[in-house]
Amino acid sequence: MEEQFTTITFFRFNGFKNRFFAFSQMGMPFHPEKIEGLIFSKKVGTGAGYGFSAVPNFGVYGWLNVWKSKTHWEKFRAQHSDWHKWLEHSSENWTTYLKPIKVHGTWSNKQPFLLEVPAPEGEWVAAITRATIKWKNLLLFWRTVPVISRKMQAMAKDLFSIGFGEVPFRELATFSIWSEVDFLEHFAYQSPEHKKAIQLTRKYDWFEEELFARFIVVGVDGSWTGFDALPKMNEKYGSVL
Repeated sequence: MEEQFTTITFFRFNGFKNRFFAFSQMGMPFHPEKIEGLIFSKKVGTGAGYGFSAVPNFGVYGWLNVWKSKTHWEKFRAQHSDWHKWLEHSSENWTTYLKPIKVHGTWSNKQPFLLEVPAPEGEWVAAITRATIKWKNLLLFWRTVPVISRKMQAMAKDLFSIGFGEVPFRELATFSIWSEVDFLEHFAYQSPEHKKAIQLTRKYDWFEEELFARFIVVGVDGSWTGFDALPKMNEKYGSVL
């Protein structure tokens, strides 16, 4: 029996027409329940810089999907008109295939990542951190977090990191890829700046909802300019699926 399968794809859009198309998709009605095998789906904008960012990047958008199986994803990718519209308007796209190792919290009052698998040694790992900020905490959050994010960037040993979100300033997330789980755990549990961020979260009770999910990378597809480690990922995971 096939297992749950998560895909996260980032698209790069060049030119006003293509960027306007992508921006307009953020407000378009979308019904995941009408797509066979699609459990959970989010179309997202991205931010400039590292981690949570208040500065939007109008040239990059993402699409996160959780599928009942890899077969459902392959059918969607081959046949669905919305997917092909995104491909036609984008100049570049890159998909990472994931299976969850560890999940805590909820996203839109749901737990989308239902199945957990053991983490094999030597596999690259990915992390999604997502939160909805309470309205009353917005100003304090944005006064504090960008400074911490810049310091965290200098300390992190991740290979790829991007901030994204559904609602600017309030519903935010980060996606990162790490070549060793030890780097991720050191950053999450021992980094002074990350500890400070956790302490402030507890002190001010910033979030209305939050989720942390860790995954193993099981495949990659596509290209992404500026991601220097992608050739290594393609060598390791490009033919895994």
